Amino acid sequence: VTWKLVPLTTYPGYEGWPAFSPGGKQVAFAWTGPDQGPMDIYVKLIGAAHSLRLTSGPQRKYSPVWSPDGTQIAFLRDIGQSRSEVCLVPALGGPERQVAEINGDWIGIFDGHLDWSADGRWLITSDRASEDAPYSLTLLAVDGREKRRLTTPPPLALGDAGPAVSPDGRTLAFLRCPSFLVCDVYSQALSQD
Repeated sequence: VTWKLVPLTTYPGYEGWPAFSPGGKQVAFAWTGPDQGPMDIYVKLIGAAHSLRLTSGPQRKYSPVWSPDGTQIAFLRDIGQSRSEVCLVPALGGPERQVAEINGDWIGIFDGHLDWSADGRWLITSDRASEDAPYSLTLLAVDGREKRRLTTPPPLALGDAGPAVSPDGRTLAFLRCPSFLVCDVYSQALSQD
């Protein structure tokens, strides 16, 4: 088998957090834009020359992830004071909607990881109750009405990050980090509710 590397984007500036659409024909990503401004979320058809800008404004937007049906993209927006918003935007463009606010200094491993539940009703991200608490994985209702903690890391750990829900929606894989860049992979069974 011969593998051929093909760049998905070749734009000037910083591009990061690529996420393939459910059908694999598009990629969402964060980009500083041609003027090296704040990061925004873009979508690009694989093989196309141009991309569609989905967000704007002075805050950094990052960590896009597609909904299971491919109609929405969830992402994080820095709002200052170690806080971020979890937001949704239609994949074809349109108004953004805030789902929740979360706490955390997003650095390294914890630099913005989101995932969707298989049924598209929930988002999972790292959050923490206070500045001194470890990060735990938190379940956020997409309608913004509910927020509940999924994991409970040891009190002195850095915490849990990198949620990844299995395609059948029954298992959550994640990283548990006792300290910076020292992590183990854990899994946890998920119920329908």
